Amino acid sequence: MERVKPIELTDNETGKTYTLEFNRDVVRRAEQNGFSIDDCAKFPTKCYDLWYYSFFMHHEREIKRRRTDELLDAVGGVTDAPDGLFERLGELYAQAYKTIGDEKNGRVTVTL
Repeated sequence: MERVKPIELTDNETGKTYTLEFNRDVVRRAEQNGFSIDDCAKFPTKCYDLWYYSFFMHHEREIKRRRTDELLDAVGGVTDAPDGLFERLGELYAQAYKTIGDEKNGRVTVTL
């Protein structure tokens, strides 16, 4: 599977650029907080959660939920967001999800 490229978002008012993507730690945290990617199809407002968690990998310490909601609203919200935005976020989430359980350094081998 080809690697999915992160999304870059630039706030034209502040000049700040954000990189949106996920890693396995962010996926774990989102799920521990009750997030399920499947809920986005059933409940479109859950896309705000997907958007929010996409900031965590690179910007968790510097951005708050209120700000991520403002940025999503500025790009059109859930209903008028740029074509493909939420599909790409879903692909990025799935890409990170698939790495859960992978051993990073292969230090341990288990044979049953």
